[in-house]
Amino acid sequence: MLTQITKSVLLLSVCGGVLGLVLLLIKPITKRFFSPSWQFYIWLVVLVIFVFPVSFSLPAKVPDAQAATQTAQNTVIDDALKRNTENTVPAAEAQETPVRRQTNSAKAAWLVFAALWLLGAIGTFLYKIIHYALFVRAVNQNSFPDCGKTVPDMIENLPPALSVRWTELLDAPLVIGVFCPVLFLPENVCGKEDLRYILLHELTHVRRRDLLYKWFAALVCSVHWFNPVVYAVSKQIEEECEVSCDYCVAQNLSAQEQIDYMRMILNMLTNAKLKARPLTTQMAGSKKTLKRRFEMMKNRKKKSRLTAAVSVFVAAVMLSATAFASGLLQNTVNADYRIDFLMNGAKMNLTNEPFMKNGEVYLPLRETFEKAGVFQQEESYISWNEGKIALCVAIDVPATITGADGGHEELTTFLYRYGLEIGLPQLLLNPETESAKTEKKMENAPVLKDSVAYVPFSYIDYMFSHQMGDLGYIAYNKNGAVVESISVPSKADGETVVYNGTNFKNPSSVMNSFFEAFAVSDFEAMKLFCTQNCIDKYFRYLDDGPFLANVYDMTKASVVSMNIPFSTGAASAEKRIQVTVECERPVHSSVWGGRRSFQVVLEKQQDGTYRIHEFETVN
Repeated sequence: MLTQITKSVLLLSVCGGVLGLVLLLIKPITKRFFSPSWQFYIWLVVLVIFVFPVSFSLPAKVPDAQAATQTAQNTVIDDALKRNTENTVPAAEAQETPVRRQTNSAKAAWLVFAALWLLGAIGTFLYKIIHYALFVRAVNQNSFPDCGKTVPDMIENLPPALSVRWTELLDAPLVIGVFCPVLFLPENVCGKEDLRYILLHELTHVRRRDLLYKWFAALVCSVHWFNPVVYAVSKQIEEECEVSCDYCVAQNLSAQEQIDYMRMILNMLTNAKLKARPLTTQMAGSKKTLKRRFEMMKNRKKKSRLTAAVSVFVAAVMLSATAFASGLLQNTVNADYRIDFLMNGAKMNLTNEPFMKNGEVYLPLRETFEKAGVFQQEESYISWNEGKIALCVAIDVPATITGADGGHEELTTFLYRYGLEIGLPQLLLNPETESAKTEKKMENAPVLKDSVAYVPFSYIDYMFSHQMGDLGYIAYNKNGAVVESISVPSKADGETVVYNGTNFKNPSSVMNSFFEAFAVSDFEAMKLFCTQNCIDKYFRYLDDGPFLANVYDMTKASVVSMNIPFSTGAASAEKRIQVTVECERPVHSSVWGGRRSFQVVLEKQQDGTYRIHEFETVN
């Protein structure tokens, strides 16, 4: 997750940096034609590009042929809902398959870089906050309130949230605070007229919410601390803030008042010991911008409506073009990956190619389930309704039934129902049954690309967790190097049966796999599903073979019935399952085999998986 965020920040930094450089290059032209306010707020466009990621795909409608197919499938739903509803598996039994991520040196390097970026961002922002807090504390301790006499007499309609304080610590006025602004005035202010101009200037900052703009710029600087362009943008914002503020104030002053206003600023700059005060307004500003501030006021002309319209159009074009380029760059980076989707270790050839987005592999939903053979079951279906997808997966579970005529195997069909929606990061379990419906929050949402519904790998992995197969993928970069892979751990052990289809987070899956091995006396495979305590306590070996001590000394057992309690609540740490089996016992035993019943206690492990912990015989 952190690596993907870092990659997104780098892409945003490139796009924002390019736009910032373009604006710096064309500034000699734009400042001749566009107003100071435009020069100030255009940098907000750059900040937005620096912060907000853009990713898109071309919109497309579901083809008529596909819609017709889906309409036909909707009919299948009604029939399927009427059948086998007693075998619908509640949400709590659908658990994720444990997966193992393989990393390489490139991924490790990205993790290191991501950690450095995060430390730099936090450190930069903390430095700004601490520096600001110390300054605010110092100026508050060395100031006193105006007492409501001097300032209200100078300016009408003073904002009620604004506080005014006098201090000898400053030699130039400034405002601190976004929501509860405080105006600090130096004690050396000479004359009521100068004070009036100061108030006009600082109140303009307050009414325009300039400090909120500066805080946003500080946040962007912290996130992109490694990009030199962002510091140039921040500097431009500081300079244009004062120039545009003077421009706004001058609009309401006469020619003589403008001269007096400029004289007041000049005197303040001459006497002030200028020092940068981040995250504040600074009327004194920089001496380097003094000439431009005066020229803007002196040569101020009312811009025509055409000029104003052109300036707005240029800003909109810059924002749209850069956002579009950012989206293309994001999609291009994602397209640089080649994804091989694996099922049971073999590559599944998909016509609709998988892709990577937001750090997760996306797979074509319908095609993946078709290639996996899910829809060969009559009860399985998938349907589409205006971006909402209904999916039913039918799984046949074998069970051995023993009767008077001997033992035989029967299949019981379980239905797993899901609901998804394009653009919504969640997976609905049992969506048709209100009492059993459960929402599972997911990290990413399904998307529609080229008329095909794609879902993140985590969705497919979750829905395939019922012994339908082991899933994984390998992601290659454009140079053919493996950048990420996911595989399900399996056990290869010579002649021993490999049970790598087991979902260890699903108690029923663990039980079925355990007794599948028990039916052929594969005690080594049985150990895979037991805790070490269980192995030490019950597993015994004699010359004539292994057996389960204290559990009727069984050497082999075939399930007759198994009562697995399905619960729609939160999974408990312990599950007790009643089992009846037809068993065989050791040759040395004085008691013959036959039908026996007992309880199996499954214990939830720290990693969320279940293992058999104990057996309790029924007297």
